[in-house]
Amino acid sequence: MLSYVEQRSTDLLFYLMEGPLPRGSVQVMAETTLRLEGGSIRLGIIGSSHFLEIETSDGTTVTELLSCPRPSLEPLAGRARALEAAKAPLGFSRGRLYYRFSSHIESLDPERFRREAAALEEPAQRRLRYLFPGADGARGAVTCIEWEVQGHRAVVSTHHTFPGESRIVHTRSVIQLATAGA
Repeated sequence: MLSYVEQRSTDLLFYLMEGPLPRGSVQVMAETTLRLEGGSIRLGIIGSSHFLEIETSDGTTVTELLSCPRPSLEPLAGRARALEAAKAPLGFSRGRLYYRFSSHIESLDPERFRREAAALEEPAQRRLRYLFPGADGARGAVTCIEWEVQGHRAVVSTHHTFPGESRIVHTRSVIQLATAGA
């Protein structure tokens, strides 16, 4: 079990890197793998946020990581940018992979925040979630990953709650994997 750590939505960093996520640099709390035509996507909730590890059938691997700064991620610092800087949608194509990322931060009144956070805690199909411990018995943060897969395309949405700020950070990643001969 993790202990409580105060984090702020404005501390989040967005990483996009070639290759798999160095597993020794994060603590994986929950994960699942999606199979698509042309490859797979590993989704994970980590001690400070989430990752998507995209692997194409031709061996290309790209990792998206959203995390607050931590000493174990310092070797990756050159690949990080503040989430605020990644607000505008960004995307690229490489080989058989098309990728697009967007995010926004939603500030809510405390009552609406409690309702939204409670809804994200609920189990659902195509949803991976983790409830982090809060301070002094208070409700903790929730990280929730939801997905839709159709053939060679996946849309992955993440939701990260920040109870101390009554904010939810939402991300959306669109991944399309072309198959051989396409």
